Amino acid sequence: MDSFFSPYKNHRYPQYEGKIRKISCSVLLNDPNEYTGGDLEIGQNNNVETPLEDNKINMSQCNLGQGSIIFFPGFIWHRVTPIKKGTRYSLVMWTVGKPYV
Repeated sequence: MDSFFSPYKNHRYPQYEGKIRKISCSVLLNDPNEYTGGDLEIGQNNNVETPLEDNKINMSQCNLGQGSIIFFPGFIWHRVTPIKKGTRYSLVMWTVGKPYV
């Protein structure tokens, strides 16, 4: 998860004060054929009683290519599987905003 339940307090950047990470973004910078493993897995729900292993979407099955951008809510469980061969390059970003009510 990239999002915290409580807003930033005493953050070094004043514009983050009272906000949370809301949207996560991952950009695939190289061709997936250049590496094996490194699959982005995103949970379908955040039920703490359902492990991510039993509750995931493997984004590599979506035939994403170099330059693909994936946005998802910051409060969703996600991970990248270990790289088995080659190098995976990605750019990760977050947007911040007021907490959900």
